[in-house]
Amino acid sequence: MTAGTLAPRTATVPADARVTWWRVVRSEWIKFRSLRSSLIMLAATVVLLAGLGLAFSTVLATNPPEAGTPAAPGGPSSLDPLGASLGGVNLAQLLIGTLGVLLVAGEYSTGMIRSSLAAVPKRWPVLGAKVVVLAAVSLAVLAPVALLTFLGGQSILGADGISLGDEGVLRAVLGAAVYLAGVGVLGMALGALLRNTAGAITSLVVLVGAATLTLRRRDA
Repeated sequence: MTAGTLAPRTATVPADARVTWWRVVRSEWIKFRSLRSSLIMLAATVVLLAGLGLAFSTVLATNPPEAGTPAAPGGPSSLDPLGASLGGVNLAQLLIGTLGVLLVAGEYSTGMIRSSLAAVPKRWPVLGAKVVVLAAVSLAVLAPVALLTFLGGQSILGADGISLGDEGVLRAVLGAAVYLAGVGVLGMALGALLRNTAGAITSLVVLVGAATLTLRRRDA
């Protein structure tokens, strides 16, 4: 009696069950919109960006500067119609950066990252998908908000306002949204590097503050 040899069976993964880049992005998008903290932080960023921009424009309209008053160094200030409309960027960047930190460091603190890496063993596709989702959502939400805030601010200023067609204005308005999305990605990178929410947020505040001071000193 001879014993037959059994051929090893190879497990095949169905095509509809394989991990692909777009499926990772879709899972991160579902995770993003399912987290209440993400929606709250994004909504708070919108409120600050629009609310402070309109508030600064109102202050500028009711208390216009005297002729010849110098503007503060470091870019557009509250004396500038453009800077007044975009005055909420300084605080909004801290919120969107914190959102980026929470999306990564929060998963490490709760242990949810284990589930993500179990489904997608390689770390970079997961982090890349998170970056794509945050950047896309930030630009899709904050670009229209920045544009509408600018138009609302100039409407408040009336004859003292500027036009969106003036040189460099549209670039500055859209650039504000791109900058905020970049700060969000920076927060996400710090969260991935430090894997600690408090440490990453502290580092974000220090880096953003140092960059702001450096630009002001350079332009002074």
